[in-house]
Amino acid sequence: MHKITNYKKEFSSNKVEALALYNNEQFSFEYYHLFKEHSLHINLDGEEEIKLLYFLLKGKCEFYLDNERIVLEPFELLEINTTSGFNIYALEEISLLYISLSDSKINLKTDELSKQIERLENKDDYLKGHNYRVSKYALIILEEMGLKLNTDNLNYAASYHDIGKIKISPDIVHKESSLTPKEFEVMKMHPIYSYEIIKPILGEDIAYIAKCHHEKLDGSGYPLHLKGDAIPIEAQIIAVADIFDALTTKRTYRDAYSFNDAIKIMEADVINHKINKEAYNALKKAINDDLIKLN
Repeated sequence: MHKITNYKKEFSSNKVEALALYNNEQFSFEYYHLFKEHSLHINLDGEEEIKLLYFLLKGKCEFYLDNERIVLEPFELLEINTTSGFNIYALEEISLLYISLSDSKINLKTDELSKQIERLENKDDYLKGHNYRVSKYALIILEEMGLKLNTDNLNYAASYHDIGKIKISPDIVHKESSLTPKEFEVMKMHPIYSYEIIKPILGEDIAYIAKCHHEKLDGSGYPLHLKGDAIPIEAQIIAVADIFDALTTKRTYRDAYSFNDAIKIMEADVINHKINKEAYNALKKAINDDLIKLN
């Protein structure tokens, strides 16, 4: 006697395919096919620590866990004990098996968000991978700062902070030269659009963090012109990560800055009370400790 089951995809896009193969109260078995240079957020609901097993069948991928970058090669098994969500980043196209020793289901809350990010990133080499890198840097900065925050909120807000650009004209978003003052005023609407897109799916708290990622401590940021502690600390951390990635990524009109040059440029924002000094120092320490590196 035998049984063959034909599984429908739980999630499918040009970025990732996911299948829930088996699930009961004690055991969950899932499959992911993730394309090169794309990421998948694993969201864990609940506060109890659970054990997860990841077995890589094909390709090469990266996990960031407890302030450590873990690279998984084919036929390697990664065991994780955690309460927090995290990202998987495909350094190459991957096929990955996932086993959870508890009742678990693929979280589809971010299905539509991921598809919109995918459409945005596919049009621009700079934006490709930007949201993932910002989320990774933000989590590293948080760890170095030693703060106890909701890492899922930080990760989600960072992962989708620029999603509002999908509502802005591609001629502005993907322009190959500096924006005119008029174009920049249009671009400054994207945090508001990010808030509007994220809120119905992930809630007010995460949406508001994303909305504030361009605020400055001295009130010169946008869109709300908040000052100091009125800016969520998560948004202050994302702002530092966002600026760092923007500087260290090649643009059509300039080459990427080195890590050291980017840090020197950002120091002026610390002196002028625009970005969080503790987050900046945490980023600087992470670079010196080789926790942040180019793939």
